[in-house]
Amino acid sequence: WLNTQRQSHKKGALDAQRKARLQIVGVVWDPSDEKWNAMFALLTQFQEREGQCNVLQKHKEDGQNLGIWLTTQRNLQKKGALDARRKASLEEAGVVWDPFDEKWNSMFVLFRQFQKREGHCRVLHKHKEDGQNLGTWLNTQRNLQKIGTLDARRKSRLEKVGVVW
Repeated sequence: WLNTQRQSHKKGALDAQRKARLQIVGVVWDPSDEKWNAMFALLTQFQEREGQCNVLQKHKEDGQNLGIWLTTQRNLQKKGALDARRKASLEEAGVVWDPFDEKWNSMFVLFRQFQKREGHCRVLHKHKEDGQNLGTWLNTQRNLQKIGTLDARRKSRLEKVGVVW
């Protein structure tokens, strides 16, 4: 019965009196919107506490599977199926759509910082830059190149700044 009322409301065909009575008793017209808004509020809570929105997939916030929810939002965005308003809200909150790409880019920035300061691309394996394991990162890129699995764009970016394999 309630779903019928929701559908009538959505079509604009619900009698105004009935709509008013249903609103008085607290009917939620779109339960999926209410759930999304509740999860977004938890994401905002997480962001305010942690200073970022990179929620681990297994993370729960106030007993809710926030990490899984955010992964679902990322997958919807990747497929082009995420509502534009929701996408905008998530971006405004600081959501990074591809956290792996974001991490790679931040390491590349550190690599360029090292290169500019030192004048070369020969990072020692154990070298840390701003607390990050830059040497290990560059060694990983070299190993990925060696086995043929380094993304072509990443390989090109590294070669353009002087990395020798």
